[in-house]
Amino acid sequence: MNSPVNRSCSLIRFLWRYKPKWTKQYPTHFHDSQLDHRSHVLCCRLTTGSTRQEARENALAAFKVWTRTGLGNRVCVDGYSSSGKDYEEHMEALDFAGPHKMAETVASVVKAGRDVKILDAAAGSGLGGVALHYFGYTNVDAVDASNELLKLAEAKHVYKQVMCHFLGNEPMPIDDGTYDLVVLSGAVGENHLPAEAFDDLIRVVKPDGHMVNVYREAASRVPWYGDGLETYFAQQEKMGRWKRLDRILFPNFLTGMEGVVLIHQILK
Repeated sequence: MNSPVNRSCSLIRFLWRYKPKWTKQYPTHFHDSQLDHRSHVLCCRLTTGSTRQEARENALAAFKVWTRTGLGNRVCVDGYSSSGKDYEEHMEALDFAGPHKMAETVASVVKAGRDVKILDAAAGSGLGGVALHYFGYTNVDAVDASNELLKLAEAKHVYKQVMCHFLGNEPMPIDDGTYDLVVLSGAVGENHLPAEAFDDLIRVVKPDGHMVNVYREAASRVPWYGDGLETYFAQQEKMGRWKRLDRILFPNFLTGMEGVVLIHQILK
């Protein structure tokens, strides 16, 4: 239903909180019907009686569960799957800036046009795909370990293909050098993407392609990554697999949590 309440908590409100100065150059590509659907997806449901603060506290509680040391990635994925739409409400309550920051970085790094072939890795419910679509990228596939979150992603109609696959366990059924770009937003952390998953992600990118990885800065140093994920990344660079182009810190990846953007160029 095209109601003022739905419009007030639409995806556009969510994205425009971080809109670039040149919004008019890259307007949204959503039809009204899509906007109505997304307004239901990202609305905080404040009409149920919960306050903004309560929503944020609930989201932080869920975040602590997902990142509890020793939980393991399979249990974490099951938790994400059972949370369903609550996951997106939690991310909205925490002002999740990762998807927009990722897409904004892609727009600044990739000069080959908006038809480049992109893989959104650990795509979850598709917020990264929505942000990429907002910036004009439509040739995007998604991969994630949660079938339930992928159903939400597929319903957004911003991906060409979606694939359920546990990254890091075994190679994806994707040919080498298929993509111009791999993007990740919020995929790094305790119980999340294992370091060895990046071997496979590098494999599916064309030489001279890129990887844009946006995450909570402290997440790369959690016990899940042993000596640290960025140490692992540096080892990959020494092996000649990629080179780091930039490392950019920014405030409030999630509310009160510093974020980082890592940009790598694939060598082989």
